[in-house]
Amino acid sequence: MNQQSGRSLIEILGVLTIGAVMIAAAGGMYHAIDQRQKRVVALETMKDIVNQTKTLMEYSGSYDKVSIDYLIEAGVLKNKKAPIGSDAWRIKPTEKGFVIQLFKLTYDDCAFFATKNIEWASSVVINNNTIQNNSLTPKEKEEVKPFDLDDGMHIDNGDDTDRSKYCNKRPENAFDFIVE
Repeated sequence: MNQQSGRSLIEILGVLTIGAVMIAAAGGMYHAIDQRQKRVVALETMKDIVNQTKTLMEYSGSYDKVSIDYLIEAGVLKNKKAPIGSDAWRIKPTEKGFVIQLFKLTYDDCAFFATKNIEWASSVVINNNTIQNNSLTPKEKEEVKPFDLDDGMHIDNGDDTDRSKYCNKRPENAFDFIVE
């Protein structure tokens, strides 16, 4: 009798299919982690810009000269590249401080910033909708859910605490961080 050993073609195809599914899932997971990391780094970069700008301008008592070019010249910024979004970003003075303006953010970028408690900004403007006090209320802190990168779900409890409602689905979002 002739005995055969080895794997059948069906078994090999099954193993290859399982491997392909695992690789596809890992690729999607990597992309989600990478995007979240970019947003976290952008938020930390802007926090550093705010702190260094406040330190730099503290002695003059005015933010009248604040701009991207001025901050590059002073050594606060390395170049004109925006932390996130379009490189057509701005830093400009306001009556009591300054504003960091980001443009062409994706919906997920906008929603990420909208759901964060950004303590260094006194208020934020999302697509011309001003949120006066950026700190989350006690109720919002209880209701806040972690940002879900897959479906963009945020604070969704049926009331006015869902700040991501101001974000557009198209990548044309504008976000202003007002520092006073």
